[in-house]
Amino acid sequence: MGKEPGKEIKTINDLPGIGPQAAEKLIGAGYKTLEAMAVASPMELIEAASLGQVTAEKAIKAARDALEMGFESADKLAEKRKLVGRITTGSKEVDALLGGGIETQSITEIYGKFASGKSQWCFQTAVTVQLPIEKGGLGGNCLYIDSENSFRPERVIQVANHLGMDTEKVLKNVFVARAYNSVLGNEPTCVLNDGEFHNLTMQEVVEERNQHEITAFAFNPKNGEIKPSKVTELISHEIGNENTLYKISTSFGREVSVTSAHSLFQGKRIGKRGKNTKRREMNNMRPESTYACLLKEGDHIAIPRKLNLEPKDIKKMDLRKSIAEKFPKEVLAELQGLENLEKDFIELKHTGKRKATKIPSTFTVDEELLWLLGLWIAEGSSQYKGRLVRFRLHSEEKFCKKAKEIIEKKFKVKSFLHKDKRTGGTTLLIPSRLLCLIFKFCLEMPLGKIANEKRVPEWIFNLPPRKIKHFIKGYWDGDGYHAKTRPERRIIFTTTSKMLVHDMALLFLRFGIVIGITKMSKRKKRHSQAYIIEAAGLSNNNVLELDKITQNLNACTWKDLAFARIRKIEKVRVPKNTKVYDFGVSSEGAAYHNFTAGFGGVLCHNTDHQMLLADKADEMIKQKKIKLIIVDSLMAQFRSEYVGRGTLANRQQKLNKHLRTLMKLAEMNNIAVLVTNQVMQRPDILFGDPTAPVGGEILAHASKTRLYLRKSKADTRVAKLVDSPSLPDGEAIFRVTENGLEDV
Repeated sequence: MGKEPGKEIKTINDLPGIGPQAAEKLIGAGYKTLEAMAVASPMELIEAASLGQVTAEKAIKAARDALEMGFESADKLAEKRKLVGRITTGSKEVDALLGGGIETQSITEIYGKFASGKSQWCFQTAVTVQLPIEKGGLGGNCLYIDSENSFRPERVIQVANHLGMDTEKVLKNVFVARAYNSVLGNEPTCVLNDGEFHNLTMQEVVEERNQHEITAFAFNPKNGEIKPSKVTELISHEIGNENTLYKISTSFGREVSVTSAHSLFQGKRIGKRGKNTKRREMNNMRPESTYACLLKEGDHIAIPRKLNLEPKDIKKMDLRKSIAEKFPKEVLAELQGLENLEKDFIELKHTGKRKATKIPSTFTVDEELLWLLGLWIAEGSSQYKGRLVRFRLHSEEKFCKKAKEIIEKKFKVKSFLHKDKRTGGTTLLIPSRLLCLIFKFCLEMPLGKIANEKRVPEWIFNLPPRKIKHFIKGYWDGDGYHAKTRPERRIIFTTTSKMLVHDMALLFLRFGIVIGITKMSKRKKRHSQAYIIEAAGLSNNNVLELDKITQNLNACTWKDLAFARIRKIEKVRVPKNTKVYDFGVSSEGAAYHNFTAGFGGVLCHNTDHQMLLADKADEMIKQKKIKLIIVDSLMAQFRSEYVGRGTLANRQQKLNKHLRTLMKLAEMNNIAVLVTNQVMQRPDILFGDPTAPVGGEILAHASKTRLYLRKSKADTRVAKLVDSPSLPDGEAIFRVTENGLEDV
C-alpha cells in the first residue's frame, strides 16, 4: 500500500510501500526508526518483513532522502566528528596512543594471546565510561556481552574502588549478558517435555532432551506470575578449577549451586513511589537480578510460591496400550495373550504350580488408587532376591486393611495381612509379579528402590489438584505426623529421601503452598539423613481440603513469588573441569530471563546468545543510557559453533551481519564499541611474530581501530596500534595491577 505523493516522512509507517503489517514486522525486527531503515540493506528488510526487492529499495531510499543522507561536504562531516567522545583506559600512555582514548561512533578491536590483558581493558572501560566527561568518561553506562565466561564482578569492584566510585552503583550500571554463567548439572529442575511434566536434573534436560520441545517455569517480571515458558536454548559448557561455585542455602530449606557470575533474584524493598527503600513493609519486595558472588547472608532471594500448570486428568488407564509403550522387551516376553482383544484381562505366562495372576485390562485412576500410591510411597517396599515378585505395605492396621480392599477390588489380586506380635505393626503382602510390573512401568512407582531413593511419579504433577490431594493424603497417612498434639495450622511429614522432599515441595506448589524443609539430627552415623516437611500458616490442616486451604506465609510475597532469607553461602572450588548448564527462556516472544531450578525450587536468571543480544541492544541503549558496548570475545562463539573449512562461508556471513549491527549501533547512537579478539599461530611465518588475529578480512575492515596486546617483562604489557584511519602506528607500555590499567 503506497503513501500519498508529497506526504512528509516522519516514521517508518510513512515510507512508500510499507503497510501496517509490514511496519509491525519491521518494528518487531528492530527497525523502529528512519535511521535504522536508512542504514539497512534491501536483503535485511526482505528477510525481516518479506518485502519485495523493489519495495525494500524504495523504502531505504525514502528514509535516506528524509534524513538528507546523500553527499555531504567535508566541513559538515568535520562538525559531526566533533561529537565523537573518548573513554580513558586508565593509562595516559595508552590514551595518547589512541588520540585521547577509545572513541565513539566506531568499533575498536583489541587482540592478543591469553593473559595479554584483553579482559582487563574491558573491566577498566566498563568502569571509566561512567566517569564524567572532564575525568575521561562519557557519563554513561555499559552493555557487556560476555561469551568466554570471563566477566568477574569482583574485578569491576576493585577498579571502581581505586577510582573512588560507588561500587554498588557502578555494578548496577554494567549490564552483563552471558549465556554460559550457569547451574551445576546435578541441580534439579522442573520442565514440561512435549507437554508432560518432568522432574529432571539440568544435565538430563540439556543432554538427553535436546530433541524435544522444552518448557520451563518462569515468572513474568511485570506482574510476578509464574507460568510455563518456552526454552529457546539448551546450553552447556565446561569450567575449570580456577572457578568458584556458590552454594546458597535459604529459609524454607531451598538450596542451589551456581557459578559466581550467575544471577539469582534478590528481593529489594520498593517504596510507595516505586523507589528502593529500607522500610520493612508487608510484601514490598520485588525481584532484582544479582550476581551470586554479591549476595550476602541475610539477603532474600525469590522462590516460587505457586506453579501454574494446565491440569491433564487421567480418568482411565488402558493396560494394553500402556504395557506396549512402557514395558521393556524382555518383560513383554513374560506376558501372554496381550494382543487378544477379546480378553478383558492381562496375565503372565504360567510358569509355576500356582495359577497366573489375571489383572483387568482397564482400571480407573480415581481417588482410591491415588491414595494407595501415596501410601506405598510412604510405607511400601518391593525387592525380593533381585526379582520383583511381590511388594508390601507396613503401616497401621486400618490403612493396611483399606489398601487390601482397594487392591482386591481394582486389580483382582489377593493380598495377605500379617500382624507382628512383637512390635504390634501390620504388614500387607501382595504376591503378584504382574502387579509389581504394572506399578513399576505403567504407574511409574519406584519399585526396587530403597527408602531414600523414592520419588513422586511425574504424571501425578499433571493431574488436577482435586485428585493430587488424595495422593498426598495417602502419603500423609503413611509418613505424616499423627499425634493428638498435632498443630491445627500445620501439615507435617518425615522422610529419608531428599529428592522425595524436593518432589513434595513442588507438588504443594500446585496448591500455592510453600513448605519448609528441615534436616533432622542423626542419632548415629550409619543412619540415613531424615527430613521434616512442614506446611505452616494454613487456614486448616485437613489434607483433603488442600485445594481450599489458604496460607499466611511468614515471608514477603509478590503474586506467585516468595522471598526466602539466605541463611548460608558456601564458596566451593571446582576440583576439575566440570560441565555447567543454562536455559534460554522466552514467553510469547518476550525474553523472561529466568527459570526454576535447585533443591525445592529457586528462581534462577538466564541470558541469550551473542548475536541476539546485539540485535536487542538498541532498546537497552535508550532505556539504560548506554555509552559503551563491550563484546568479550567477539569470535569465541563463531569459532566453536562453525567448525571446519566447509562452514567458513556461513560463519563469515554471520560475522559480517553481527559487525554491521554493532557498527550501526555505534554510529546511530554515538557510542563506543570495544571488542576483544582471539589469535592463531601462523606456521608459514618463519621470522618475526607468527601471531595473527582470527576473523579474517571482514573483521579487519569493520574495526576502525585495531590494537595488538602482548606480554612484556615482569608484569608489563605492550599495546601496539596496528590500524587506524587517522592515527599513526605506535606502541605504549602499561601495567595491569589490582587497581586496573596503569602507566609503568
